[in-house]
Amino acid sequence: VTVVGWWSFHWLCDDAYLAFRYVRMSVEGHGYVWNPSPFRPVEGYTSFLWVVILDVVWRLFGVDPPTSAPALSLVAHLGALAVVFRLAHRVPLASAGRRLPWLAFVVLAVVTNRTWLTWTSSGLETALWLLVLLAWLDAAAARAHARLVALAAVLPLVRPDGLLFLAATPALVAVDLRRERPWRAADLTLLLPYLLPVAHLLWRRATYDDWLPNTYYAKVVETWLKAGGLHIALFSFEHALFLVGPLVLAALWRRRDLPALPTMALGVMALQLLFLLRAGGDHFEYRIFLPWVPILWLAVPWACERLGWSLRRGLAVGVTIWLLGLPLPWTHWAITSGSGIRYWEETHEAIAPHWPAPLRAPARLRDWVARWNHYHLVGTPHHLHRAFLDVQIGRFPEVAPVAPVDDLPIWAHPNPGYVAYHHPELYVIDMLGLNDHVIARWPAPEIRKRKLAHERFPPAGYVDCFRPNVVLVPDDVIAFPRAEPFGPDDVRSCEDHWWALTD
Repeated sequence: VTVVGWWSFHWLCDDAYLAFRYVRMSVEGHGYVWNPSPFRPVEGYTSFLWVVILDVVWRLFGVDPPTSAPALSLVAHLGALAVVFRLAHRVPLASAGRRLPWLAFVVLAVVTNRTWLTWTSSGLETALWLLVLLAWLDAAAARAHARLVALAAVLPLVRPDGLLFLAATPALVAVDLRRERPWRAADLTLLLPYLLPVAHLLWRRATYDDWLPNTYYAKVVETWLKAGGLHIALFSFEHALFLVGPLVLAALWRRRDLPALPTMALGVMALQLLFLLRAGGDHFEYRIFLPWVPILWLAVPWACERLGWSLRRGLAVGVTIWLLGLPLPWTHWAITSGSGIRYWEETHEAIAPHWPAPLRAPARLRDWVARWNHYHLVGTPHHLHRAFLDVQIGRFPEVAPVAPVDDLPIWAHPNPGYVAYHHPELYVIDMLGLNDHVIARWPAPEIRKRKLAHERFPPAGYVDCFRPNVVLVPDDVIAFPRAEPFGPDDVRSCEDHWWALTD
């Protein structure tokens, strides 16, 4: 089912091509940079490990990132599904005879979840993050301390959010060990894998002159609790997963004894999610909730068993929640997956008109929240990202490299991913700041209508300093000669001036 879903949902987004450009720059000998010298290096990708994997695959097998990324995402997703099997086997049950029915239920609920299938592709590192994070949780459930620490060392290489897990894991292991025996000096050897993220952090500082990726500064503007709250509300309502909460609370009320290490691990995951929601959630459709899809479905048999319910009663409750979570997301998929997908508009696809009149109340509620989210670019559905990329591909299919001019070809654009990847000969100014040090750190203007992850803009005079001379026209990219050449010394002068203002 996961493979069929990957084939049906198969999509790439323009943002994925940002990371792809870094891979291309590395393959062409420039290293992991957005623009080669004379521009200063900037870390505009969020996953070092994902970029390295794509780089290695391209060098060894000659498969470029747009081709390899979806296939690698599927492999990671199938690996994550194997971890879900392992976690399902760890749920304590009243008898061994209940194992197979509950296992079948959990797997069915997970692989038919639209969010699970949506992120089987995309070109982003999402599936890799899912795999490593679930493996980390499985290590906590197994109380495998060495494996837990090793995976915690990998998480920051997949996403910057992993720094939280990197910091928390030693404390989790220390508390768990203390419950069994006194600490020993030899226990410090468990931290040897931490040399890897420390080395990466020092490399980041030496290469990019920063401790965090540039994307952090570009995306995190200020607290936006309303956006984060509506983001999680829409996800839990659409998939009916809010019904799992009362079930878990009832189970905890009946029995409060919990295994320490996995409980603390889930607490760290919840803390990471709360941090993201505090910042307004995520620009992409339910991406940040993906690891919670299997966790919440695993919570159903766990809660039913703690409540002492019969297998029939537990499965009846679980299947009811599962069935209630199918209509809303799959109706939306049905009306947006056809050939008539609209390009990015200030409207969204309403579900209510497609439902029978007596059943439209929940669909209207969903549409109301989705309209607000869409307006503010919170949880933007994947089909709109796919449509945006399709427009880019349609405008610039197999466009030849820009003809050389006497000075540097510089192009400034707010959505440069696809074109920037296919034109490594261009020096590109990312006007939303993901790949630009100055724009990412320049104070966001007072915006009447907030747009998540799209709130940084270049200060007056910044882009003009570089005198962009590249324009895009249908089916072509043209570089015009300047009246006065713009060379490496001019680039350094602009960057020295503007970087000093931001630093």
